[in-house]
Amino acid sequence: MTPARRASLLLSATTLLWGSSFFTMDWGARGVAARVGAAAAPSGFLFLRFLAAAILQAAIFPGLLRRLSAPLVRAGALLSVPFYLGFILQTTALALSTSTIVAFLTSLFVVITPLIGRLFFRERAGVGVVTGAVVSLAGVWVMTDPAGGLGRGELLGIACAVAFAFQIQMTNVITKSHSPEAISFVQFVCAVIYSGITLAAMRVSPGELFRSLGERQVAWTVLYLAGACSVVAIGVLNRYQRDISAARASVIYMAEPVIAAIFAAALAMEPMTLRKALGGAIILAGNLVCELIDRRAPEEKEA
Repeated sequence: MTPARRASLLLSATTLLWGSSFFTMDWGARGVAARVGAAAAPSGFLFLRFLAAAILQAAIFPGLLRRLSAPLVRAGALLSVPFYLGFILQTTALALSTSTIVAFLTSLFVVITPLIGRLFFRERAGVGVVTGAVVSLAGVWVMTDPAGGLGRGELLGIACAVAFAFQIQMTNVITKSHSPEAISFVQFVCAVIYSGITLAAMRVSPGELFRSLGERQVAWTVLYLAGACSVVAIGVLNRYQRDISAARASVIYMAEPVIAAIFAAALAMEPMTLRKALGGAIILAGNLVCELIDRRAPEEKEA
């Protein structure tokens, strides 16, 4: 198995975890809001999540702290900017709009990522990636059928897509020259710092924030998102995404709303309609298009 194929399979597997993050993040943030208020809840939840993730990362990789150097910390801090912006914008958008509309708008990164790659990273997307992106985007539209105009939540969802597109592109550059595990740790710590500064500016009591862990569905969602969706999923992203193009990775991540819809149906949160099933099939077809058209692409050959 080539490195590119292995990366595609592992990154596809992480979409299972990220697909589950929509409802768990929403549940957890609602619980935190009961203690610190709705305005501070997104920052409060992310503070708890990434504090737990940083502790877990350091415990799982005991030699990680010795790998930290000034250049690595600078690189990780740089990558943490779009990383944190994407999460805080998405968490806030979920409180202001529906999860399906936010999922669609977040998925706009599939067309934004190749554009950013072309403008800022000198990356040329292959025919398969471009075709797959268009097919997958059509699938998201069919699955979510967004309507109702652009309110504050929708605009935040679009901004979230831009932030994640920059993160996807920057990940390929930064993790090729630095330890992926150490970069992940720096990202988590920076996210704690950013959210902590926000909470301090909002004068949120640390005691109330940590007491929110006793609220319904907060403690387990914090631990689940910290362990599965941060340490594991982001760890896989930082280690293996560099083996494929950023544009190809963005198409793989389009499976996330499909998984989210399946979880929602399984938990009886939202019904699995024909429209959702058809949209999901189209998104998966977009991934298949990438594999078939770009099977002989340079990245596959060189690997």
